[in-house]
Amino acid sequence: MKLLRNITLGIIGAAVLLVAALFAINLKDEDVEAEARAVIEGTDVPKAGERNGFVYAAGLLAPPEQSPPEWGRKKIDRLVAWDRSRPHQTRLPPEDTLKLDYAAWMKLVPCEPKTRDCFAPDEPGVNARALEDWLAANRLLSERCEGLLTATDSWAETYVPVHVESELLAIGQQLSICHQTEFVRAALEQRGGRGAEALRRVLALIAFERRVLANSTTLIGKLVATAQLARTTLFLSDLLRREPALAAATADAMARALRPMEAAERTLAPAFRQEFRLAAATFGDLAEGRTTGVWNTDAGSPSVEDHLTRTPLFRPNATLNRVWPVFRSLIEVDAAPGPEFDAASARQRAVLAALDKPGMDWIYNPIGKQLAALGGTSMDNYILRMREADALLRLVALQAAVPAGADAEAVRKLAAGPAYLHPSTGKAVEYDAVARTLGYAVRGDRQLPEWIERSTGPRFFKAGRVVVALP
Repeated sequence: MKLLRNITLGIIGAAVLLVAALFAINLKDEDVEAEARAVIEGTDVPKAGERNGFVYAAGLLAPPEQSPPEWGRKKIDRLVAWDRSRPHQTRLPPEDTLKLDYAAWMKLVPCEPKTRDCFAPDEPGVNARALEDWLAANRLLSERCEGLLTATDSWAETYVPVHVESELLAIGQQLSICHQTEFVRAALEQRGGRGAEALRRVLALIAFERRVLANSTTLIGKLVATAQLARTTLFLSDLLRREPALAAATADAMARALRPMEAAERTLAPAFRQEFRLAAATFGDLAEGRTTGVWNTDAGSPSVEDHLTRTPLFRPNATLNRVWPVFRSLIEVDAAPGPEFDAASARQRAVLAALDKPGMDWIYNPIGKQLAALGGTSMDNYILRMREADALLRLVALQAAVPAGADAEAVRKLAAGPAYLHPSTGKAVEYDAVARTLGYAVRGDRQLPEWIERSTGPRFFKAGRVVVALP
């Protein structure tokens, strides 16, 4: 009996020593690497002007008696204050704004270019009366959306969420509202014989989207602008197919609007740096107990791991050093030109794979290493989406540049020009002389074709290929 008690005490003592040793090993945090520290302390937010479209969009659903810019500034100030004082599970109190069920509202839009050819004379449900009635029912929103395009000349995200990220996504929905409104206006102009005015509206919308794309410093902002630019570009393709004379009459304006993406537009590096800053803020909040929920249970209550983030087993600086190579590799992949993308992407995936392999080093900062592995996700498809949007610009630019009556040889020679080559593959657009279509195959795994199909609809995406029709 005495022997059994001694063995039990020995086992307990050994366990206590092991736990004590584990905590002793984890007592000290690392210093954040100099390169990572420089990113955390830096900023990518451009200087906000007086005519900031981001502020206007934030106030789009202001009460009728309020102006969108004034309401947007108040909303952003309120979000910043709330974000700094509340854990991310806490919901914002309701605002006295225009009541709009976005999903229900979208179903009532008579001209939705993903599913309908808004310019086809026989398109069911799309006629001048339906378009006029819808605009009348949405008069205030329509006027405000026109103001977003005409009363703003910059885009600076003056609010970057730490916990209330859904609020930034809501601004993306408000941008979508304005896109649908402008699509309806353009379709109505074209049906009234004012094709040039319809084109002006579409080109202004593209210019706005490209401004958002070039100046957004958040991943959500970049991806919302990418999806909207892709859809508007193909909406323009529909218009040019119905009114081909517009392309020749506005060749210079068309070339400017559909020029290949510029460096600021096609990079996600500022957004990746911002995501790293958000990670730093989140890790600090976890360590201080200001937020939980990373490992919420099914019932919504914090898990054991959430509680352990407030112990020495979670070291926020060491966790940042652990994930920094992932963000650095994302920036590297993002900057790689098309032919070098695959090699850079393979290096990035190797960095991700290394995070998910437990080893003896997991004795230090085990909760942080688990958290780093949990958040390790390849962003290849996001980067490829940017390049596909660039490819759509080039494809429709080629559609607009093809002269009326051009033969197959002339079309293929034009398609071989550097301004029209696919930005990822470097290949020329393919021309089907029988069907009179221009198109290319979408590269990437299943997620990318699915995104293209959701963004473009069945008229433009068939059997893994994006296709536009010549007149």
